[in-house]
Amino acid sequence: MDSPRPKKSGGRLGKVLLIVALVLLLIVGGLGTGGYFWWRSFQNGPAYALAVMVDAVQRNDAAAVDKMIDPDKISADFVSQVRDKMSGSSLTASLSSDSSRCGHCGGFSQTQTDDPRTVD
Repeated sequence: MDSPRPKKSGGRLGKVLLIVALVLLLIVGGLGTGGYFWWRSFQNGPAYALAVMVDAVQRNDAAAVDKMIDPDKISADFVSQVRDKMSGSSLTASLSSDSSRCGHCGGFSQTQTDDPRTVD
């Protein structure tokens, strides 16, 4: 006689739980990997650099600030930008037309060859 086999009630439930666990593991692994790559790209961006610089300034960490910026290059670039902006302005024209007069030396430039005592 064939005796009926006892059914495994946990067999089917175990397979479903295993599949759910694997899917959750893949989702968590994908989120972790995506988060890692996002963080690495964020670290290479300007927002992170600015945040690190602000943090260093607030902590008065001059060495960290000096490592991030080059004051000589910044000042040279700033001067060239100001010169470029000033080359087209009317202020430059007025300064160049008034260059013969100097306010602190009696109205004459220091390169004038006439004796300032013989002014009309």
